[in-house]
Amino acid sequence: MPLKKQNPSEADLLSSIRNLDKWKEVLGEEEKLGEDWLSIEQICKLLNRKTTQAKIKLRQLNEEGKVEIKKFAIFSHGTQVRKNYYRLIL
Repeated sequence: MPLKKQNPSEADLLSSIRNLDKWKEVLGEEEKLGEDWLSIEQICKLLNRKTTQAKIKLRQLNEEGKVEIKKFAIFSHGTQVRKNYYRLIL
């Protein structure tokens, strides 16, 4: 005779959520972005430019040493994606 599956208690659910957050932190699945890092979409909205124009300008600024580019792991639509973020070097 199979055992009846018990529903987890609220404490068990909270414990598993906390453990999930610890695992994500330890495994580094999602990196923390500072306020000074912007995506290409954010830069385009800020400057009211098209993506291609912004990318050309950012590439030039990177070659001049005025912009830093770094890939961050983020979650988008349920999957992990590595995406370029930009920061001004003053």
